[in-house]
Amino acid sequence: SKDFFCSNSRFKDENNNLLGYPICNPAHTHVSVCDLGDKNDMVELTSNHEPFETYFENTDLVSLFEQADGCPIPHLNIKDCRDEKDKTHALTDEVFGKSSNCFNTIIKQPKEKPYTMCLKSQCNEEDQVLEVFIGEFTFKCQNDFQIHSHPSYFGAVTFECPRLSIVCPGFNSCPASCSGKGVCDYSSFDRPRCVCFDENDKSVGCFGSFPRHAVNPEPASPAPISLPPASLVPIWLPPASPAPMSVPSSNFGAMWLPPVTPTLSPVSLPPVSLSPVPLPPTLSPISIFSPSNEAIGSPMLAPMPSASSP
Repeated sequence: SKDFFCSNSRFKDENNNLLGYPICNPAHTHVSVCDLGDKNDMVELTSNHEPFETYFENTDLVSLFEQADGCPIPHLNIKDCRDEKDKTHALTDEVFGKSSNCFNTIIKQPKEKPYTMCLKSQCNEEDQVLEVFIGEFTFKCQNDFQIHSHPSYFGAVTFECPRLSIVCPGFNSCPASCSGKGVCDYSSFDRPRCVCFDENDKSVGCFGSFPRHAVNPEPASPAPISLPPASLVPIWLPPASPAPMSVPSSNFGAMWLPPVTPTLSPVSLPPVSLSPVPLPPTLSPISIFSPSNEAIGSPMLAPMPSASSP
């Protein structure tokens, strides 16, 4: 398919150098060379290679790019059009930079041969065209592979527009996806066009109208919530009394024991007999005798000696 594969075979010059015509890579970001060549001229590259697939009458023409099933692809990059440091300008008005792309070129004089140019360009989403800038001139690529003449060479040099869907992938759909305010119609036009919900909005991406809900607001009604029917899950409860337990026995194997239910037995206490407690005898009155050993009729306390008594 054009712009993806190539058919310009590499060749050897008088000094036996392997050369190739420059061609843009499929992404149109690099100047490349087609990897198609005569396998007899590439012995050092093909000596250990598996058998080649070939699609040409000359079965010696092969491609080294195995991932494409032997289809030749321009992937041997020479220089990057987006590299601002590159100063190897071959033709007038070439520009290297982040906004530059590779354009396949034909030089018609003295003999027609393929070439390439790095030119500044930008995708115009509104007009759905690729704009190419050469000096003070602006060229518009409206279709794939459209041909323009280079203004500095008076028709002796022409450049070809790339496949627009590759360089400007946004052209495959409506601008800004119609801003969410319209539908993209792929059937009625050469390119997809927005059909806006607001019939008065004629902009390419429905930029001039409000969202549908802002124009005709509709009250939001909550969706009914359906809950699953409640079902009671049976819960297993253990029996009140423990299950029989097997206790291993050294002589008789497993022995069954009845369930043990702890019970409190009444405690019998011996009767308690209380013996009378003997009380101490009654104290008799104390008789205090005078020095003359004569008893005093009533008990009395002896006076405490005073401090001044001898």
